[in-house]
Amino acid sequence: MKRGANALLHGLESSTIDLKNPITTMTDVADIISSSMGGTSGALFEIFFRVCGRTIMEKSSSSNDAADANAFSAGFVAGGERAKRASLEKDSSDGSSSDGSPK
Repeated sequence: MKRGANALLHGLESSTIDLKNPITTMTDVADIISSSMGGTSGALFEIFFRVCGRTIMEKSSSSNDAADANAFSAGFVAGGERAKRASLEKDSSDGSSSDGSPK
């Protein structure tokens, strides 16, 4: 988590993350997380931000760079739901239940 956070801070300081377009912001964050974080947390955060960005793009009511509040809301909900599903899929494949206890 610390590597990911530091990489994101560097991305913000170096303007690697495009803050003018929320869709590319989410993609840039996902790319940085993918390259800097390992483990399940890194994968889940990457999934969250990729799905969030894609959903904002799909739900945005305008074709310009600005996404409306409904698109953002839908993006965060979709990202959270997909990351949760991925987490539950991982748990079921490694023999533990959704709360982490052995089955």
